[in-house]
Order: sequence, then structure tokens, then C-alpha cells
Amino acid sequence: MLALDGTFIVILASFIVFLVFMKTQFFTPVMAIKTERENTIAAGHQVSKEAEDKTTQLTEACRVQLAEAKRKAQLVISEKREIAKGNAQQKLTEARDLANQHYDAQARQLQSQSQSVYNNLASQKDELVQLILARLSSLTGALTS
Repeated sequence: MLALDGTFIVILASFIVFLVFMKTQFFTPVMAIKTERENTIAAGHQVSKEAEDKTTQLTEACRVQLAEAKRKAQLVISEKREIAKGNAQQKLTEARDLANQHYDAQARQLQSQSQSVYNNLASQKDELVQLILARLSSLTGALTS
């Protein structure tokens, strides 16, 4: 069996001293490093979660701003389109009026020229009748001879 002599007590005492020494020199610093590492990891996770939340918020804000910008752009496009339609209609009306004015002016000028030619022919009617009769009589005279 086991004998309890002085060596056992010395070994037991040296073992206890060794445990105390190991606790102060090894276990305590290792546990402090482990605790510090866990705290650092937890802080990293917290920072990561905050960054993810902020990213989500910024993404949502950008999406909202983009939707608002698209809506405003559509309004501006619609307004400009309506203005352009109004301008086009106005230009078309002006062009149509100008064309009608030119048409009326050309019609009046043509009517005036037609009236002038008619008056000119009317004034020369007697001379032309006399000329035609003279030619007919010369033709009938030539035919009878």
C-alpha cells in the first residue's frame, strides 16, 4: 500500500506550489487573453451588425431617393412633352395660317391677272373679230375662185 512518509508530503507540497505558480503565471494570463479575445470578437460582431444596419438604412434611403427622382423626372418629362405639344400645335397653326395667307394672295394675284387678260382680250375683241372676218373672207374668196 501507500506509505505516508515525508516524501509524499514534500511531493504534495511541491505540487500545490506548482499549481499556484501555474495559476499565477500561466492560467490567469491565458484566461485574460481568452476573455479579451472573446470581448474583441463580440465587439467586432457588434460593429459588423451596426455596419450592416447602417448599410440597410442607406440602401433603403437610396431606393426611396431614386424612386422620388424617377417620379420627378417623369413629371418633368410630362410637362415638357405637353409644352412641346402646345408649341407644335401653335407652330402648325401659324404655318397653316401663313399657307392660307399665301394661298389667298396667290388666288387674288391670279384673279387679278385673269381679269387683266380678260380686259385685254375684251379690248382687242373688235380687232380680232375684224381680223378673223378678213381671213375668212379671203379664204372664202380663194375657195370660190
